[in-house]
Amino acid sequence: MTDTATAAALAVDALYGFARTAIAFGDGHPSTQRSGSPLRDAINGAKPPLTLQFVDGCVFRDKVLVPATAATFKRGADLGRWLRRAGAEELSFEAGVTDASLSRLATCFVKAARGERDLIADERLEGLRARRIPHVVRGEDVEDVAADVFAAAQLGIAIEGVRGLIHAEAWPWRAALGSLRRLDRAVKLHPRAVMRVLELADLGSVTRRVTGCAVLVHMTLGAAGVSTVSRRVLSHVALCLGAQGMTARGALPLSEAVERAVTAVLAEPIDPEKGPDPHRAQVVATLVSLASGHPVPGEALVRLGYDIEAGRSPEDVDFDHSTLDRFAELLRAKASEPERDKWLRIAIHAFGVVPPGARVRLADGRVGVVLDAGLPGDPMRPLVLVGTETVRPTEPVRLLPGVA
Repeated sequence: MTDTATAAALAVDALYGFARTAIAFGDGHPSTQRSGSPLRDAINGAKPPLTLQFVDGCVFRDKVLVPATAATFKRGADLGRWLRRAGAEELSFEAGVTDASLSRLATCFVKAARGERDLIADERLEGLRARRIPHVVRGEDVEDVAADVFAAAQLGIAIEGVRGLIHAEAWPWRAALGSLRRLDRAVKLHPRAVMRVLELADLGSVTRRVTGCAVLVHMTLGAAGVSTVSRRVLSHVALCLGAQGMTARGALPLSEAVERAVTAVLAEPIDPEKGPDPHRAQVVATLVSLASGHPVPGEALVRLGYDIEAGRSPEDVDFDHSTLDRFAELLRAKASEPERDKWLRIAIHAFGVVPPGARVRLADGRVGVVLDAGLPGDPMRPLVLVGTETVRPTEPVRLLPGVA
């Protein structure tokens, strides 16, 4: 995550803390007044003016998505919901925001949490401006959200759900299926946005890497034309293995993760009246076959996804690798496993030769971040963000190490 993105994320956290304090104690309480101090510090740390947009659960700074971890995504969604009740989707903070202005904002949060409307948009407040974004709103309460924004929101909610799966002793089937459905929806709607958000997220976090296991398997199987049923089963298997095997740095050996996964899926009781649904039965059968050493269609891809995310945060270093780094490492390894190599090349095709999130240098020397893949047959001219400008280069770009 860049310094700018980190500062914006810290400001969102501080704003949420301010809002929650106001809701808990009241807008005039000393605790609420004191919580304005860390909010001002965060605003100053973000080099104001700090302009934040809250759209469909996502937070943007100057229309650039603020990366959210599983822990912080819900905070942004809550802030956006409260602000909508105050008639605003955008907040702009100046360095000199006053106590009176923050007190007015606190009042809006308190009333919004009670379900009341207290319109703040376009009021003249010193150091603070709240406004409605006209093109976001259709009718009274419907948001018109771009496909990439909606996909990012679905991905964020899915990652939030993955947190509850980590090292679960009894596999929470309903929660896992909820996250997988959202991942499926996000990938279908805007796969490039999914990759971009994942690469801008905290690459080393356990929830990010567990989600990455499922996304890589899902997208690669989609690129290979595998049926929806098989794709969902193997994505669920990958999610379960990642949740049982990923650690703070590195991961457990895959064999141990398989054993833990089998124990977890068998520990959750089945409703005696309904019996196991076909999807659950196939996921359990696949995991049991892996534990028994029996061949499983797509097994090499599941192992590949696990290895990529396990090696993203190696135990012996203090930095994390991008997906591009991991692809390059595995290509250099030249493993003599034809099935694994086949899936690796399909995965690279699915993610793009120059995937979203990669840092590149343009022919004129400028450096930017890839937002979207190149056109078919022209992978080295992707859509690039250079500063605040979106560029489709006329000449091929050159890859740089790491991600923004």
